[in-house]
Amino acid sequence: MTGEDVRVRIDDKEVVGVSRLFVELSTGIEADCYRVRIPNPGREYTKYFTNVDDRRVDIELAGKVCFRGYCDEPRATEIPEPALEIAGRDFTGLLIDEVVSPALAKAVSNVTSSAAVTKIARAFKLTPKVQTTTKVWGEYQAFGAGVSVWSVAADLAGREGFDAYVTAGDGGRGTGDGGGPELVFRKRVVPAEVSRIFWVPALQGGERREERGGRSGAVRDCMELDFCTAMKLALGLKVKVVGYDPKRNAPIVFMAEAPQRNRPKYKIIEIVDRSLATKALVAERARAELERISKNLVTGHWRGEVDGGLKPGQAIEARFEGQRDYPLNGVYFVTKVRHELTEDGEFTSECEFASKPLAEGKVEEVRREE
Repeated sequence: MTGEDVRVRIDDKEVVGVSRLFVELSTGIEADCYRVRIPNPGREYTKYFTNVDDRRVDIELAGKVCFRGYCDEPRATEIPEPALEIAGRDFTGLLIDEVVSPALAKAVSNVTSSAAVTKIARAFKLTPKVQTTTKVWGEYQAFGAGVSVWSVAADLAGREGFDAYVTAGDGGRGTGDGGGPELVFRKRVVPAEVSRIFWVPALQGGERREERGGRSGAVRDCMELDFCTAMKLALGLKVKVVGYDPKRNAPIVFMAEAPQRNRPKYKIIEIVDRSLATKALVAERARAELERISKNLVTGHWRGEVDGGLKPGQAIEARFEGQRDYPLNGVYFVTKVRHELTEDGEFTSECEFASKPLAEGKVEEVRREE
């Protein structure tokens, strides 16, 4: 694939001759973003940026739309030729820039997460697509005025193990057919179907290419494929188990962690099991879950030929040629995708991926206590 396979539309105007491109997509709660350099020798695109608040951008790679969002203020350059550098975010960025008012702070504090996010959506004229939740987080859900609106939604998404983002709702074309922008707040769904196979060729010998089983269309060879395995990740992991004491009508909490604590940040995976009625049972479950989950914690990074259909949230499979029993063979879940076209014509995609416990989203990242 070359730069000719990139299509960028500003509103309904198609850009020709894109010379540089960067797109980053994530399952996280930050906004997706892009940067594009477009030629502008006759200043023909300048008029489209007289009011950037209304400018919408679609980016398509090899016939597949990989990004929809809006434009920030463009930057004009003259070397080596007149061009515009445009950048921006997806529609999630609309709420990142908004600030919580005193009235909204009161409305979203000490209510269920779904109620708070629905109030945010209606306050900014977004259609709420919100999955119902039942827990009120007490003192941890008291929000103050003056913070980013999106920090509230992001905080609640992290606590619930949810995805949160704003989508155009009408396909990004401004027609209004889909009811306008939507604020989505829902439990992360880990897909069962593998969409890509990342194939690692053997240094010598190994399986033949014809043994790939007729799935060549889904196979992606690797320029780079790196893994970080459980030995390192488990140092930054805690498992919190919450049981229930019926006599005291109170929760029982135990936190299991690796003996080494040498990381500035760690992840907490919380498990609630009301059938555990004693401290001993809760502690036993926490230690067992820590050991089980630690064995399966893997993150990784892939880089290869550009793949416009690669998206966060997809399931991918890593196969090491000629090593059927290799421990890193298996299914992973994409957490971040980057597409890049450089000025020298190199056009690649890369992604970060994780094993299931880390990809499901039921984790909370906190700073280590001093």
